[in-house]
Amino acid sequence: MQNLGWRKPTPGLVAAEMHAQVGEGLSVPKSTAIIAVKKVAAHIGMKPAQLMLLDILFAFSKPQDWEEGQRAIVWPSNQYLMDQTGFSLPALKRHLRRLGELGLISFHDSPNGKRYGHRDGAGRIVEAYGFDLSPLAARAGELEALHHKIMAERAVEQQLRKKLTCTRRTIRARLVEAIEAGLSGPWERLEREFNELLSNLPKSKNGQGTLNVIVEKLTNLYHIIEDLFVRTLDLPSTHEASSDKTAPKTNPSQLKIEPDIQNTSQSHSNCKAKPAVTDHEPPERGFTFDTFTQACPNYLKLATELYGPLRGWEDLKSASRQMGLMIGISPDHWNRLTLQLGPHPFSVAIGLTYEKHIAGEVHNPSGYLSGMAKRAQIGTLHLSRSIFSRLSRHKKCTLWDSADIPTQ
Repeated sequence: MQNLGWRKPTPGLVAAEMHAQVGEGLSVPKSTAIIAVKKVAAHIGMKPAQLMLLDILFAFSKPQDWEEGQRAIVWPSNQYLMDQTGFSLPALKRHLRRLGELGLISFHDSPNGKRYGHRDGAGRIVEAYGFDLSPLAARAGELEALHHKIMAERAVEQQLRKKLTCTRRTIRARLVEAIEAGLSGPWERLEREFNELLSNLPKSKNGQGTLNVIVEKLTNLYHIIEDLFVRTLDLPSTHEASSDKTAPKTNPSQLKIEPDIQNTSQSHSNCKAKPAVTDHEPPERGFTFDTFTQACPNYLKLATELYGPLRGWEDLKSASRQMGLMIGISPDHWNRLTLQLGPHPFSVAIGLTYEKHIAGEVHNPSGYLSGMAKRAQIGTLHLSRSIFSRLSRHKKCTLWDSADIPTQ
C-alpha cells in the first residue's frame, strides 16, 4: 500500500488506494469514468458540492493519464480549489476527505505534504503528488453495473405504481357506484379497508417491498369488490328478466335479431339464427341498445335533438364524433380512443361519460375517457356493468322519465 500522506488511514482510504493500484493497470476513457460516477452520485451518498469538486479535479487530468500503466494524478492548490468552489479551507478539506472515504480518489502526497507534478514532452506524467483519480478507472464498471441495477429497480417500481394507480381508481369508482346506487353489501367496510391500505403507502421511493405488498392486497380487494358487485347486480338475470318483460311472444323463426352487446364467450348455439359479427355490429355484448338508451337518457335526448332519432348502434356510432366534440374531445383524441376501444364500445363510453359529466361526477370528460381506454387495455373496463349500475340507480332514485326516451 502506498503512503497516505499525513492522513490517518481508514478503511475507506485504504480501499481507495487499492482501487488506485488496480486502475493503474487499466485503460478507461476519462469521459467513461466521470459519467459512471455522475450516474450514481446521489445513490452512493455524494452531495452536489462534492460532485462539483470532483468535476474540477477531473478537468486537470488529460486523456493520456487514463491509459494503461498511468496514474491520473492532479495537483491543484488549495487556493485554486477554494476560488473555483467558494469553499472555506475547512469545508474544502472536509469534502476532499469525503471523496476519499467514498473510494473515488486516493491521496498521493509528497514527503513535505506539497502538491506538484511534471510531464514529459508527450504530456505524460513523470512525477506527481496530489489527488489520484485512478480509483475511478478501477470502479467504472462497478458503478455502471450499479446504475443498471438502480434503473431496473426504478422500472419495477414504476410498473408497481402504475398498477397501483389503475387498481386504486378502479376500486374507488366501483365503491362510489355501489354506494350511490344503494346496492346491498358491506361497501362501507370495504371502503374503510381500501382507505387503510392507501394510508400505508410508502412516502419515500425506497419502499418497493412495502409497495409490492400493498399492490397485492389492493388487487385481492379489487377481486372481492368486483365479484360482490357482479353478484349484487346479477347482470345475466337482470338482462333475462328485462327481455322476458318486454319481448312479445313470437315464433322464434319470425324474430328479427338486432345487434346488441353481450359476452363474446357466449355459447355458439345461436350461430344459425344470428349473422356473423361484422364491422356494423358491436364487438362485445351484454346489453341491448334499448338498455343503453334507458341508462343514458340525457345523452340520447341531446343526440336526438341534434341529429334525429337514434335507431340502433350504427346511428349511435355516427353521432358519437360530434357528441364527443361537445364535451371537449378533439378529432385527433377521438380517433385515438376509437382505435383503442373500438368504434361501438367508444360510442357507449361517450354516452356514459356525458351522463356523468352533466351529473357533476366527471369534470374532465377527455381525461375520463382516456382512463377508460387504459382500463380496457388491462382488461378492467366493463361497460355492461356500468350500464346496468347506472340503470339500477335511475330506477332506484326515479331520476329518469320514460318521456326522455324517443319513440322508435
